[in-house]
Amino acid sequence: MAGFLLTKGASSLLIAQGVVVASAYIINFWLGRHLGAELYGSYGVVLAIATVLNLLFAPGIIQGVSKLVAENREAAHSIKREAIKVMLLSSLVAGVAYFLLINALANLLNDAALTTYLQLLTLMIPAYLLTSVYSGYLTGTKQFVK
Repeated sequence: MAGFLLTKGASSLLIAQGVVVASAYIINFWLGRHLGAELYGSYGVVLAIATVLNLLFAPGIIQGVSKLVAENREAAHSIKREAIKVMLLSSLVAGVAYFLLINALANLLNDAALTTYLQLLTLMIPAYLLTSVYSGYLTGTKQFVK
């Protein structure tokens, strides 16, 4: 049974990663041809910053929630609920701090036109944190396909 779950989980992960890579390739190819050099460059900068934000927030949360849930399956829902509360507060603090630094970041990059795009990334911070909690919860409860 454990071998089947491992194979099913690994297969699901492999398929999901393949879809992500193929989607990213298609999106980048299409955007590169339709945005023009300047806007595509802005897209690349914003995507790089979004990736850094994701890497700062997601991995530790996923692993932490997953470990806690796996160790105490009876309390899985309350662990998820508490993690969501903590992440909402954390995302508010991180979002405000990031938002306050946006002008300095745009100035550092010598491109004030990036300001609006970078402001939109503020909305992604709670999304990264909340999806990380749910990902950790699903991993800890062995719901890999979801």
